[in-house]
Amino acid sequence: MNVCAIGTGAITKSMLAEFAKSDVLHVSSIYSRKEETGKAMAAEFGLQRVYTDLNEMLSNPEIEMVYVASPNSIHYAQVKAALNAGKHVICEKPFAPTVAEADELIALANEKG
Repeated sequence: MNVCAIGTGAITKSMLAEFAKSDVLHVSSIYSRKEETGKAMAAEFGLQRVYTDLNEMLSNPEIEMVYVASPNSIHYAQVKAALNAGKHVICEKPFAPTVAEADELIALANEKG
């Protein structure tokens, strides 16, 4: 399964190292709001592509799953966008700031399968 990581912090580095051990998951790209940090992470982990436009990344049909490790304040919006784009999602905690938004994302994930 082709994965794009969202975020370039320490937890992303840890998770990319773990994903590299998988025979099923292949992290092919990274999304970062800052191109220079995205390029640095891509170089460190041999990733093929850096995105700075979330919609462009989500519109790529080759990306099947996103791993969200961005700042907590934008998890909800990014998870919702990824689910609406038909992607599988793994998100660091918290994935939503309120119970109502968490319930909304859970319902959307169920709806999208």
